[in-house]
Amino acid sequence: MNVLARESNADSEFRTFKFIQLAIPHPPNILNGDCEVHPQTASYFAESTCSLKEIGLLLARLKKSE
Repeated sequence: MNVLARESNADSEFRTFKFIQLAIPHPPNILNGDCEVHPQTASYFAESTCSLKEIGLLLARLKKSE
């Protein structure tokens, strides 16, 4: 997820379609709300929080590259 938000781009010369399917959150939960591997505090809610934060970073990066 971290790589997705930081390595994706929107600067192709051609029309493209990117389909992104995320597999988090799902058991066994290992990510905490800060997207760090920490099984002791991981939960479905924590992984959902991590996912939303990373999606926000991705959208902000794509918006900035317009």
